[in-house]
Order: sequence, then structure tokens, then C-alpha cells
Amino acid sequence: MLDVPGKDTEISRENFEKAISMLTVAITGWIEEQVAKDGNQAVNKRETTQKANLLLQATDHLRQYGITGARATSTAVLTIASMWAQSQVQAGMATSENQKEQMMWVMKAPPVHAAIQETFKTLDDESKRDAENFARGTEQIINSFVACTLKKYFPDTEDKSSEANDDTPESLKEIRGFFDAIDEGGLTYIAKVLELVTPTVMLSDAFNQGSNQTVSDYYQYTLELMQDILSIEEISEKDEQAL
Repeated sequence: MLDVPGKDTEISRENFEKAISMLTVAITGWIEEQVAKDGNQAVNKRETTQKANLLLQATDHLRQYGITGARATSTAVLTIASMWAQSQVQAGMATSENQKEQMMWVMKAPPVHAAIQETFKTLDDESKRDAENFARGTEQIINSFVACTLKKYFPDTEDKSSEANDDTPESLKEIRGFFDAIDEGGLTYIAKVLELVTPTVMLSDAFNQGSNQTVSDYYQYTLELMQDILSIEEISEKDEQAL
């Protein structure tokens, strides 16, 4: 089994990122199982147990970071839900009208409920409200980030999601503004969560549309997207200087 940080593991950036990745693997694993069951395919019970343990260890570790772990977990699960919903629309398995419904299916999943419950349970009431409000306030920007990510991953696929009507340059500007805001607020780890979750999700056949690309490929595309976002300010500054 993979070396996963748990409740007694040292708090560090490396272990934090590893826990987010393993949380993502566990939740996408549950989605894969549901897809298999719907297709009357056999489910590997050993893998199910392993992924449940991954989730337990990952949330045990993330809980040590207090509200940071709670915000990171809510960002991760919203990103997974958005990736699922938009990829289903993109693949023609769902319509843009029921994209929100697809997201809610993931958000109501047992492993998602457990992840939120475990990382929020040690917070005081004020911190819980803060983390919940943060999650509600970031859902739209996460949807925009995911839409841009999927366009980067599958540029030749017609995007039929409800986010597809957004002009990509404008969406990137909006995301850049969000990144600047979280940077000023000391929440830069949120951008890292997005960077980690999106390519990790693509490990799952339920998400990758049968693509033969590797996770390294997806991670490279994600880094390119991040660079596109971060270069917006430089482009704007050059435009201003030219006026």
C-alpha cells in the first residue's frame, strides 16, 4: 500500500500535498466503483478496502492543519465533483442542464461526506462557518478553472458544459484575480490543491475518456494552464505600457 501520511505523521508541505492526492484517489475510486456497478461489472473488494483506508489516513492527517485542512478538503471535493460533472457533459453522458445534479451526486457521496466531516469536526463553530462560506464562495471559480483545465486536456473535444460559454481569456483573468486574492489572504495552498487534484483525477478511467495520456501528461498540461493564468498580469502590464 502507498505511504500515506496519517494523524501521527509530521506536518509538512510534502505530507499535506500527499494527503490531498490520496484523498482524491480515494474519492475517484468510489466513483469508479459506482460506474462499474451501473455497468454490472465486478468490483474489487480489496481495492475498495484499500481506498477506504487511504481516505481515513488522508483525512486524519489533514485534520491536523485545522481550518487550512478543512478549506483544502472542501476545495478538493468541489474540484472532483466539478471534474466529474463537466467531463460527463463533455463526453455526452449528461447535459449542461443537469451538470449541477451531477456535481451534487458526488458531493453527497459517502467518502465525500466522511472527508468533510472528519476534517471539520475539530473546528470551533466560527471556523466551521468560515470554511463553509469559503467553499460556497469558491464553487463558481472552481467550475471555471475545471472548464479551462478540461479544454487543456481535451482540446479537440467539443465542450458542451454550462461553463463552456465563458470566453476562455476572460475566465483566465477571473481565475487570476482569484489567485491574487487568495495570495493576499495567505491561502496560496488553495491553488496548489487545484493543481494537484485535476491531474490526479485523470488516473481514473471514469474521468479520462479512454485517453492513452499519462498522469505526467495531464500534470504538464495543468502546469501550462497555471502559467497561462500567471502570465495574464505580465501581458496586461505590457499592454498598459504600450498605451
